[in-house]
Amino acid sequence: MEAVYLGGLKVLPDYIFANAPQPNVIVVPATKALPESLAWVKTASKRADITMSICTGAFFMAKAGLFDGQFATTHHGYYDIFAKWYPKVKLVRGPRFVEDRNVASSGGETSDIELGLRVVERYFGTAAANSSAENMEHVRTERPSRWAII
Repeated sequence: MEAVYLGGLKVLPDYIFANAPQPNVIVVPATKALPESLAWVKTASKRADITMSICTGAFFMAKAGLFDGQFATTHHGYYDIFAKWYPKVKLVRGPRFVEDRNVASSGGETSDIELGLRVVERYFGTAAANSSAENMEHVRTERPSRWAII
């Protein structure tokens, strides 16, 4: 495989889309929606436990059709354009994250902490998520005022 240089860092991937192992959790950050990455996420998400976006990564997932007919959120500064571009998505304005079955999305960058803790909670329970939050010195918000679980 060929190395890629990102911000002065040399990155040498272990896998390419053709031979990447099936993940349990897929995290989509704010990134370009290239045809190859869109195709891989669409296929891999069918067997993943959860596919989730961080911030404006929601645009990628919406473009891939993963939010069609489902609830999602994105960064508050992009609500209007997201709603305009992706009318098949039930945009939820306000919560730090939205979970709808096997897809989830978070608002701005720090909202991903709440969503990440929710994933910990899904796999290991509330006590483990709370312990992780405490270890990070993060105070979890109260349900349902800042997050939505659909």
